[in-house]
Amino acid sequence: FESLQLDVSLFIAAGLQCYFTSMASMLEMETNHPHTSDLCPVCGSLAVAGYLTQNTGQRYLQCSMCATEWHYPRVLCVHCNTSKDLNYKTIEGQKPEIKTEVCSHCSSYIKLMNLDINTELDAVADDLNSFFIDFELSGEGYFKNSINYFLIPVEKVES
Repeated sequence: FESLQLDVSLFIAAGLQCYFTSMASMLEMETNHPHTSDLCPVCGSLAVAGYLTQNTGQRYLQCSMCATEWHYPRVLCVHCNTSKDLNYKTIEGQKPEIKTEVCSHCSSYIKLMNLDINTELDAVADDLNSFFIDFELSGEGYFKNSINYFLIPVEKVES
């Protein structure tokens, strides 16, 4: 995507997401069993963000490409699978319904949407809406272990 113009790369990403989401919706797959990979069990893409479910607080990750959601244990870092050094970090201006889980062991983080506080959160839209968290944490040396195709880093090409 990096070598494409912004308008072309967004169009390609949107088309791929539509295709993969359509294909994934045709599968009959059980995603309630814990899956300890940061890659989608359906298409192998990274998550866009995670959810903390209502009432039970279980963590589910949502695929950035096919929108599949899979159960991922809360006590493990999404990137390095360690149970050590996991913390929640709050950035000034951050909404309480969006938690940021950071791992000091590998310096990664992922955003978690807390559905107990707000049931209308959307992984893609609210990840975009909280980009200031990404900016702040990257300045502190953390990297985002997820991808949002609407935040593809591309250079503007002059016509």
